[in-house]
Amino acid sequence: MKKLGVVVLLWSVLQSGAWATEKPPYTVDAAVVEAAVKAAILGSTANLEAAAAVANAEIAAYRQLADQGDADAQFNLGVIYENGQGIAKNYVEAVKWYRLAADQGNSSAQFNLGAMYASGKGVQESDTEAVKWFQLAADQGSGISQHNLAIMYESGRGVPKSYTEAVKWYRLAADQGYALAQNNLGVLYQSGNGVPQSDVDAMKWFQLAVDQKNPDAQYNLGWMWLKGHGVVQDNDKAMALFRLSANQGDALARFALGAMFANAQGTVENKIVAFALYNISTEVMQAPDSRDMLMALYKLGQELTPAQRRIAETISLELRRSNSFFRPNDFLITLDEAVQQTTGK
Repeated sequence: MKKLGVVVLLWSVLQSGAWATEKPPYTVDAAVVEAAVKAAILGSTANLEAAAAVANAEIAAYRQLADQGDADAQFNLGVIYENGQGIAKNYVEAVKWYRLAADQGNSSAQFNLGAMYASGKGVQESDTEAVKWFQLAADQGSGISQHNLAIMYESGRGVPKSYTEAVKWYRLAADQGYALAQNNLGVLYQSGNGVPQSDVDAMKWFQLAVDQKNPDAQYNLGWMWLKGHGVVQDNDKAMALFRLSANQGDALARFALGAMFANAQGTVENKIVAFALYNISTEVMQAPDSRDMLMALYKLGQELTPAQRRIAETISLELRRSNSFFRPNDFLITLDEAVQQTTGK
């Protein structure tokens, strides 16, 4: 994850964009989906058995094609084994089928094989091998591979560290519309690593990623508005972007919202809600970010009465339980209700 900073008025940090790990899904026959949905809804043994039978038939069909050298089928079998879809999870078998497909030039298999080497799943971990396979897929125009290759250059994993090379590969992926790369390219422009420092270009790339609802970019663009980098400072725009990112579960964005409530930036001061937001954010953050965040939590807690602390803890629990995946904007709804109930208390 790459982020520009936390708005606690104490310090700022850079945080990288997410390492891309998603795997292109294998093709599933519509009958598999239908049978699985029926089984999940009805919970009947007959439907469960029907779903399993269709899935087994699907796997058998892929295996037959894979044994005949079909690269797409080999890739699909690799995904099935890696994820344990209708069959026992087996990383070694996944690597076997990915390699067979990758050796035939299948870019999705090349990416997945690189990811297996990077994480040490089914093979001995090797950044050098990961770079090799990411490079082969990136050369074929795979945006996700270009992004991961950029990560390797930026961090110096398996290759000499080079911001220039990182920018090159981020840009290729970003130009294809890959949101993670757009965000990371924005961070490099903001920091001036590998490119001349430019807040204007940073804003451009963050906005492109925000348009795709990328939570890191939502946070970063909010940070730019809050600090007035490349734009006229605007608390309202900063808060709106932090809210979008926080609703997707981003811890730094939630902490940033807490700082705005604590310091009455773009909103009425509400230290109870600020404490609740700090509380749920620090639970998932790791050092070094967590140290300063925990200190801010402690200091704010000292300003609250025992009764206010109890209210804040209850709000923290409600915010943790919110789930915007099943109920759109559930986090923001819960947050707004808490603000309404506690303002002035």
